[in-house]
Amino acid sequence: MGGSAAVRRNVAALRGAGVAVAAVWLQDWSGQSADNGGGRVLFDWQPDGCLYPDWRGLVDELAAASIRVLTYASPFLTTAAVDGQPCRANRTSLYAYARDRGYLVTGDDGAPLLAREEVLSTAATVDFTNPAAAAWFRGILACQVLGRRDACDPASPLPPPPPNATAVAGFMADFGEHLPLVGAHLHSGADPLAYHNQMPDDWARLTRSAAAGSDALVFHRSGAPRTLESAGLFWAGDQEQSWQKNDGFASLPRTYVSSGLAGWTQHSDVGGMIFCETAWLCERTDELLARWLELSAVVDPVLRSHPSNGDDRVPQPWSDGSNLAATRRAVAIHVALRGYKRALLAAAARGGPPVVRHAYHACATDALPSDRFDALGGAQLMLGDDVLVVPVLAAGAKTVNATVPPPCAGPGAWVRVWDPETPLAPGAAVELPAPLGMPAILARNGTAAAAALVAAAAALGPAW
Repeated sequence: MGGSAAVRRNVAALRGAGVAVAAVWLQDWSGQSADNGGGRVLFDWQPDGCLYPDWRGLVDELAAASIRVLTYASPFLTTAAVDGQPCRANRTSLYAYARDRGYLVTGDDGAPLLAREEVLSTAATVDFTNPAAAAWFRGILACQVLGRRDACDPASPLPPPPPNATAVAGFMADFGEHLPLVGAHLHSGADPLAYHNQMPDDWARLTRSAAAGSDALVFHRSGAPRTLESAGLFWAGDQEQSWQKNDGFASLPRTYVSSGLAGWTQHSDVGGMIFCETAWLCERTDELLARWLELSAVVDPVLRSHPSNGDDRVPQPWSDGSNLAATRRAVAIHVALRGYKRALLAAAARGGPPVVRHAYHACATDALPSDRFDALGGAQLMLGDDVLVVPVLAAGAKTVNATVPPPCAGPGAWVRVWDPETPLAPGAAVELPAPLGMPAILARNGTAAAAALVAAAAALGPAW
């Protein structure tokens, strides 16, 4: 984020430190509003000429270096002016376009129903129950967000991508769950209370249809029971940059266990999204970022950081030597697990067990007292049957207490990947070293996952 120059600078820093970069996620590709000093995304889904004057060229340039681009969109359209600067001259307001055609959810007065989703401006919601509105917005997603020229409407006032331009590789499909329960009027006449939980399904179907025929990766936050029919990847929402269990880093283990049981494959915003002006409430430190990277490297199908709404006020993976080193080590673990994660994802997509699960997932319900079962679910996670990670969830900790997966979770001894010569007995309660850069990762001895992780750990060497 931050514009073309910042993207090039940060990618160069990462690659210069030996970090394998597969893609960049540019949430502010559509511009930044005046909110929070300019750090809020402009809810107007077209390339921004101020931050990214060479948008199409940047996407092409990164593609030539085998780096793909992911962007961002939501069902909201900002009411803020989008053409008040020379670099945004002649930019068409999607809000005004949709308003004039009756494509927006309305209020009791018949005018677009506005929500204060941005601090200094309001936003309206596209009415997915209006077939014409849904078709129009599908075209915006395909043509502008994904950059697919073949999907552009020749009659649209928005300029299409140039011929042979590289398409965007996917986007974060945010929101979808904010429809008011009362006072909202839909084109279909549906009761907003009844439609509220259907809207995430419609949003997922719309994004899927916009990406049809491509390999674009679209990941959602909102969902309902049938959303899995259209969305294959989710992220865990906007955690605070803190160690807290309510909505910080320490909330993730239980989030992954519960969402996995519901069939949702999750990943998180590495480092957290919510920035607090008051540091004691939540603060992204170098240590918090490193520990978040360590957990996500093991359990997340997509290892993706979030710059947060603190931007350059907080550490980033590319900020300095220590952050770059932590990122390089985490990415190496993530890459080592690539084949294993692909197999788990494929099995889960066929209705198999969750990718990330409780250590006693395969055991009888009475294998542990309920309080102990809950405590383990908040402290350690299994990736498939053959990998266990015990994250450091408290600042300053250098060791973790762990329970080695029991015999009912499968046969065989376990090894700590940094010390593979010392087997660990199934079901044993152990204290494991977990210095920064060497998280407590166990693997079932003799498996392909163990071999890949042990080799990666040996290549990385000690973190100090």
